[in-house]
Parts: sequence; C-alpha cells; structure tokens
Amino acid sequence: MKKFFALGWMLVAALALTNCSKEETVAPTLEQDFVVYANLDATRTVADGYSTSWADGDNLNIFHAVAGEETATYVSDGEFTLKDVAAGTFTGTVTGVEDGTSYDWFAIYPYSAYNTTPAKAGYMTIAALTQAQAGNDNTTHTSGAPLYGVVKGGSSVAPEFSMKHLSSMIKVNVTNTLDEAISIKSILVETAGTKISGTYYVDITGDAPAYASSGDNYTYSNVSLEVSGEEAINPETSAAFYLTVCPFEVKEGATETITVTVTDNSDEVSVREYTIPAGKGFAPGKVTTLNFDFAADGDIEWTTIAEIHAASAEGTYNIKNVTVVAKGYYNLLLKDATGYLFSYQALDAEVGDIINITNALTSTYGERQIKSGAVVEKIGETEVTHPEATLLVNGAEFDAKSDNLTVGEYIQFEASSLTVSGNYTNLYVYGATRIGSAIRPATAFTSSTTPVLVTGYACYTYGQYLNIFVTEVVPVENYLYPASGNASIDADGTAKTIAVTTDNVNWTVEDDAEWLDAQNVNGVLTLTASQNTATEAREAKVVLTHATADITRIVVISQSGAPATGAIYYQKVTSTPSDWSGTYLIVNEDESFVFDGSLSKLDASNNFKEVTIADSAIEATEEINGYAFTISAGNDGYTIKSASGYYIGQTSDANGLKSSTTTSYSNTLTLNADGSVHIVSGNAYLRFNTTEGQDRFRYYKSSTFSNQKAITLYKLSE
Repeated sequence: MKKFFALGWMLVAALALTNCSKEETVAPTLEQDFVVYANLDATRTVADGYSTSWADGDNLNIFHAVAGEETATYVSDGEFTLKDVAAGTFTGTVTGVEDGTSYDWFAIYPYSAYNTTPAKAGYMTIAALTQAQAGNDNTTHTSGAPLYGVVKGGSSVAPEFSMKHLSSMIKVNVTNTLDEAISIKSILVETAGTKISGTYYVDITGDAPAYASSGDNYTYSNVSLEVSGEEAINPETSAAFYLTVCPFEVKEGATETITVTVTDNSDEVSVREYTIPAGKGFAPGKVTTLNFDFAADGDIEWTTIAEIHAASAEGTYNIKNVTVVAKGYYNLLLKDATGYLFSYQALDAEVGDIINITNALTSTYGERQIKSGAVVEKIGETEVTHPEATLLVNGAEFDAKSDNLTVGEYIQFEASSLTVSGNYTNLYVYGATRIGSAIRPATAFTSSTTPVLVTGYACYTYGQYLNIFVTEVVPVENYLYPASGNASIDADGTAKTIAVTTDNVNWTVEDDAEWLDAQNVNGVLTLTASQNTATEAREAKVVLTHATADITRIVVISQSGAPATGAIYYQKVTSTPSDWSGTYLIVNEDESFVFDGSLSKLDASNNFKEVTIADSAIEATEEINGYAFTISAGNDGYTIKSASGYYIGQTSDANGLKSSTTTSYSNTLTLNADGSVHIVSGNAYLRFNTTEGQDRFRYYKSSTFSNQKAITLYKLSE
C-alpha cells in the first residue's frame, strides 16, 4: 500500500461477495470488486492531505461467523489477493455461506498465515521498534501499517468494510530555532513504561481492537526513527517526521510521560518531554502531533560503562572512547577504562574500532546492555589484545562463574562437546548444570563430539545459559568424560550403562561398595547392583581413571530402597524397558509436579498436581491414581491415555498438546543418561513449562528450551 493515510489516518473499503447457487458443489468465492478509497472528511486541511491507494502484492485475511450466535464460531476464509490495482479488486474463496443468513465479517491487512481467527490475530507487528524515513515530510515508510475492517450483521452478499488502522501515529513537527540550517538524523520516542512498539496478538471482534503482548521480550516502551537524505531545515522553518506506535490510553488517575530525543547529523541532541493525562493517549487510526523546537542542549553528557552498570534504572546514555573487543553476527562487546558492555543492537563497527556512542538505550537482559537507538561515530582504531584467561577447571567452577559474573570476564574452560543447531552453538561442560552458549558467531563453528578448549568473554547469564563471545576453540588431547556424573538404579538392581567419551578406551574403574559392580566393558561403564531389600536408598562412588594421563572422573551411583511392605508405589524408571507398556505418572522432579490425567482439558495452565517423592518413589493412593496415564504399544510407537480417557500427542513440530477420546496419537519414548525421558510425538517433546502463568505439561518444538523442563516417568509397581 502506498502513501498510506488520509485525515484521521482512516481508510474505507467495500467488499462485494457472490454466492454459488445451492445446486453447485464448489465453495462460494469473493470475486466482485474490493474498492479502497480515501475518506475525504470536510475538515481536512492541506497539511493533512495524504493520498491513499492499493499496490501490487497487497492481500487480506477474511473471516466470517454467523451473526447473533452467543458463542461465535469464526471461519477463516484465508487469503484474498489484489487482482486489479486501479480498481482495487481482491479475489478469494469463502466456505459455508448460505443465502438469507446474516453474517459478521472481518478483514485484516496485510495477510498472514498466523492470522487464523479474528479473536486472536497475529502475532503481528503493530509498530516496528526501529523505523526509517527517507527525508523530511515523507510518509512512504508508514505504508506497511496493519488495517482491519468489521461488518456486523451483514448479508451473504456484498458486505462493505470501513478499513481502519490498528496502529497510531506520532507526528514530530521539528522547528529549527538555531541560526544555521540543520538536518535530522534520528528521533527516539520513549515512555515511562507503557509498551508502544513490537508484536501483538489482536482481537478485532469487540467494539474496539484489543491488544495482547506477544511476550515481554517482543514489546517495547520506545520506538526510534532513522532519517536519511540529510535534507536541510533552515532557521525558523519546520519539517515533519512520522513514527507509528501501538495505541494506548492512560488509565484513570495516572499520567504518562513521553520523552522525545532528536539528534541532528552533527550529533547535537535536543530533548523534550510531553505529559499525557488520564483518559488521553494515542488512538488507533489517529495522528498525534508533537511540536518540537530544536535547540542544541550544549555539550553532550558522557557516561562511563561502569556508571551504566551502577545506574539504578535503565536509560539513554552517551559513551565516549570505547573499543570494540569482540563481535558476533550482529552483537558487539565494548570496553572502556571502567569495564565492558554488551550491545544487543547491531552497531556499524568492527573489532579494533574506537568509537563514540550517543543515544544508546539500555535494558537489562541478564546484565545491562545496549538495546537500541545507539548512534556510532568512529574516532580511531587499535589492535585488540585479549587479557589472560581465567581457567575454570570443572563444572562447579563454571556454574559458580555463571552465578557471579562480571561482564567481560575472559575465561577458559573445557567443553566435553560442542553442538551447532541453527543460529545456536551450545558448549556442554562436564559436571555443570549451566550450559555455555556462544553468542551467535560471525563465522559458524563446527559441531564436535570430542572435547574442545574454549576461550572467550563471558557476557551475561540468562536461564541455564552462560552467553560467551568465543574467541578460540581448539581440540583437547587426553580426555575422559562419562555421559553423566550420576546414575540411579532401581531396588531390583537392574543393570545400567553409561557411555564414556575418551581418547584411550583402556581406562580403569573402581567402586567403593560391595553391592555394586562397576566395569569397563568395551569402553562403556557398566554398572550392576544387587537387590536392595532395605527401604532406605543407598549410594556409592565410581572412580574412572585415564589409562595414560592424570585424569580421574567420579560418577555417583544411587539405588532406590525397596517399597514398604503392604504399600504400592510408582517407581522411577531408571533403565530402558523392553516394553514401555504400563501405568505411569508423568513427573517434573524439579517441582515434584505430576501431569493431572483426571482432567478433560489437558492443555491448560496449572494442569498439574504436587506430590511427595521419596527414594525415587511416589505412593499410589486413590487420589494419585486419578492422575495416571496408561502407555500402550501400537503399530508405530506408543499411545498415552489419561485416566479421564483422553489420548495425548502432537501431529507436527509445534508447541501444543492434542487430546482425543477416539484418535490415538503415536509417541516414542527414550530414556536419557540423566534419568529424564524424551516423549516425542510429531517431532515435538512432552515437557513441563515453568513460565509464570503458563505452568503446564505440553509438547514443545525443542527439547532444550530453558523454561520447558525435562520430565521423568514413574511406573506403577506390579
């Protein structure tokens, strides 16, 4: 769509729909003209006169529902594409529309496959975090803003939409109050906390659009505009600059502060604040003008990196004479005389560049970092020399460093393996609960199943990951790594094996318990325990020693106690059975939560129950039996059925959980070295989500998300 708005930034559209006769079996289609025209309001002024037109490639989502139903069933009619630019004609197909029936119609521009219902469309970008305008007074960059249209109680033919904007617009009208011409380089608009940019889910079925954030990491309380062309604004003249924002209204009894920072091409900065009172705000489809008198604010106030880390609040800072010491695909690590600072924003600089940074907006994501808005001026170059690295000798030291990190610490550690998956490079450290993550490198690493020595700058910890600018990866000679530092054996003494990665298979093994026999069998640690007849669990240590190098590793072995006489228990699965069939509890051991199989709605928040786990067992009571699931062998895997009679599974590599009393979904089960179980259906993994407000057992696309925790299985003893 070109030159996108008229007065009030509103569009009107007409849609004609033709049904097939009832004798035809093909679906009815939308084939009449779909005309979009500007609403030329009588109060329009010359300053607000913008033309509107559709353009090649424009397309829409269309939805409908039978009007008047207490609970609407929305039908997605899919994509409608522009057929004739001049006429504004769109064509597509609708299903299930009958003559004489009244319908509610919904339209969304631009089309997206993610728009499956008008009750929660998206997610869609309502306003981009960073926007760009070509020269003064130009509005072309606003052409991608989303639109919607609603017709309630329309007929089955020719509903007419009034297409409206889902975004709001801020017009910053800059007047040059200096004695010489200026040209504007960037404009930053920030609120005191209200989110005004990013991606949202939108409900257009009510009286007004309702916006729901797609996640705290995807919506922002600021928006920036980069201006190209260096067009002059002469003294005492003005130019307009346009930023789209997500609509909002200030709540009763509150106010909101809007801070506007304008930077010209000489890097002079001018700042103004505007107060938005209660009941006011930025409405969808409306242009709000902020008049701005540009005057140089004097010398720039410079801040050191240490002062940024010590500041009590996030903010916008100017940093002088910093050196780029490391660079990833789009991230940088910056250094001045006081410390290091991570930049999430892609800055135009290379390793060794000495730069000044103005207008840098910070955020806290594990550690303080530059998020957006930064303007870079290169002032010199230098050769970067890395400091002496601190060696982390084991997993405990790696975890300790992750928990007590100073940004920019130069560290070195041994990773037992390196795994590259898409944009992510994970570094697994023996004996550590944390995982190293190489900040997306400019040049990808190669996966390694053998140990490597990693050196780099530790930048921040987020979830279970320590994020590192890796500067060097070299192979390790003489290594010995069991796949796990611990193992559990059931009370019956079922044998257990643990893979060992080493450059010399002739390693030796010793154990310190009479009830345990540990051996090196063809390079695999093989554990055999006698039956534990006591109700108390017991523990032993196994020591592995490298054949030629001074390397030892300890594996802790625990064995469950026997169930108390007369009681029935669900016992933790610690070895792979020949047949997984049986009655189980699906458990998240971190929280002692079990998947509640008594429910009829299984994919819902808080679908868990807390239980007591003692000696790797859960006592079977009538209440707890109601939470169980039955696993049965099928032709191409296993079915999993809840106590309430619902089969669970997934049909694609997607987040979610499907349940049915008639359809049995195929699952595969794999016991991992750490005792967790991968239950995979449709290439998605059954896990427990610990995200606040979303606690649930469901299937997820990845097996390694930081908030989606592994599960274990507890089988009902016979």
